[in-house]
Amino acid sequence: MSERLQGLPFLTTSFPFFRREVYLFAMQSSATQQLMRVWRHHGVIGIFDRVLTRAKSFLALEDDAEERGGKLWLEKQRPLPRESYEKRIEQFEWHPLLSLLVPVCDPPIAFLQELLHSVQEQVYENWELVLVDDASENSTVREVLESAAADDGRIKIHCKSQREHIAKTSQAALQVATGDYLGLLDHDDVLPLHALFHIVEALQHDREIDILYSDEAKMDSSGALHSPQVKPDWSPMYFRSFMYVGHLTVYSRTVIEAAGGFREGTDGSQDYDLLLRASVRARKIVHIPRVLYYWREHQRSVASDVEAKGYAFDAARDALRLALEREGRGESLELVNGPYPGTILYRSKKRVPEILTWIESESLEQLSQRVEALDSDAVYLTREGFPIPSEEELRYLAAPLEFSAVSAPLLVDSQQRMVVSAGHSRLPGKFLPNFQGQSLARGGSGHRLYVPFEVDAVSLLGLCLSREVLLSLLSNSALASTSALVNSGAILNIDNTSIVVVPQVRIVAKQALMKQPLTLLCGDPLKHFYPIGYATSEASFQFSSAR
Repeated sequence: MSERLQGLPFLTTSFPFFRREVYLFAMQSSATQQLMRVWRHHGVIGIFDRVLTRAKSFLALEDDAEERGGKLWLEKQRPLPRESYEKRIEQFEWHPLLSLLVPVCDPPIAFLQELLHSVQEQVYENWELVLVDDASENSTVREVLESAAADDGRIKIHCKSQREHIAKTSQAALQVATGDYLGLLDHDDVLPLHALFHIVEALQHDREIDILYSDEAKMDSSGALHSPQVKPDWSPMYFRSFMYVGHLTVYSRTVIEAAGGFREGTDGSQDYDLLLRASVRARKIVHIPRVLYYWREHQRSVASDVEAKGYAFDAARDALRLALEREGRGESLELVNGPYPGTILYRSKKRVPEILTWIESESLEQLSQRVEALDSDAVYLTREGFPIPSEEELRYLAAPLEFSAVSAPLLVDSQQRMVVSAGHSRLPGKFLPNFQGQSLARGGSGHRLYVPFEVDAVSLLGLCLSREVLLSLLSNSALASTSALVNSGAILNIDNTSIVVVPQVRIVAKQALMKQPLTLLCGDPLKHFYPIGYATSEASFQFSSAR
């Protein structure tokens, strides 16, 4: 804490705006908790970053490059004219009925009407909208629903006389729905006109898809879009740490019924609980990389204040705890609240990996003998001169091994508090380093920098893996020596298993150690390994066979 206090008096006396904004931020509803959370995890740097963001808004300064890029990307995501979709719909071989389920409870009337309008404007027309009112106190809500149902036969309504909350209300909507696929909406949000089109278009190509989800963006009070949530393809570990999927989410009737529908008592996190149960039964889960959902910001919305519905976080944690118990992992793992609301970390109760340091002078055979002699079934690999995790950090690094074969820490620059390595993600023809050079004060879209998430490659400067997988790696003929292993920068897809980065375990790296060019070592499902040259510049990757 003393290190974080250094410099604060200078900042607050030298920059009156900074002092004023810290005070105003602390006086806001729920902002004191947010301020303390930022202080605890990021110190003065984090607070200063938040204040600069507010200052930019206050002074109407030009958007930074990231925000400008987000706005340009959103503009490209806007729907095309209706005619361009209508021609493509005519070519569909299959026109499944989509049921949209909407629990309703005292929404602002204008928002409810806009939702109804956005569904009726869908260019794909084979849908039904099922709205169940959870005993709204405002009688106008029922009038609006009855009027909409009278005007459009595809709209079904059910109005309850007694409030039962959102989980039971969602289940009531599910029981009324008759569609082949079922989508989940909120009563105050909006669909762009091409939303259902893209869902059905994806289903044309593969009828084994059981769950689909899209990207989304927030909508402010003026109707302007901002803060696009660009989601990854299905990422089970990330999903178990943060409900990144959100909306628009669509399920096949088969998988939602096999999962048992909505579970009573999960109010506020009923979608998360359902998806935890449905995802393990789904044949395929598909991410549609388009903004097909507009999440409205208003006073009571989580889109405006993530802590507006704190009870939802407790429900999410309960859902995850039950999932661990169903899978037989309850005795091995414990859940820990992450650094931001709604984030969950995992800590191993049993497994503490043994630390193994590479010595460049020894042979691969000697290293294999040392691995075989270990008592633990998990190993943390590092190289000489690199920081060693504490026992507590090792428990966090070992936790993902319950789900995956490999995990790795987030590597951090010790001087600038910047990300050195958060794994690499595969793109066509190249690998993308995640968050490289980004300040730790910014967690990225969906808090990805603060919770475990899957990647395609991780740095070999710190790697936690099972003993068996390590022995398999050491027996690989593509590696001629221990030196080749040490100098390899990363490992990809060992035995076709997933790799998880564990950001909450932050290994501080010396700058000089990280300036070396890297060599990625990757493997395909056939277990052939290939070295991939990687320069620290933005040069493209060159693939070459090592067989």
